[in-house]
Amino acid sequence: MCHTLTETYEMGDTERLSVLMPSELKQDFEALCKLERRSMSAQVVLIVEQAVQEAKEKGRLPAKN
Repeated sequence: MCHTLTETYEMGDTERLSVLMPSELKQDFEALCKLERRSMSAQVVLIVEQAVQEAKEKGRLPAKN
């Protein structure tokens, strides 16, 4: 079950993740975040949540009960 970013922060169950990416990709990502009015962290969580949910729906990852 995926939680919204707000729910995750409220649960206090968060971990730090460091990501290396090409400079041009980072600049484009920053522009996307600004356009969508999200922090980079919130945008990353959203994208990862969507990818995990899609993998579960397609049976590539087991759904946790």
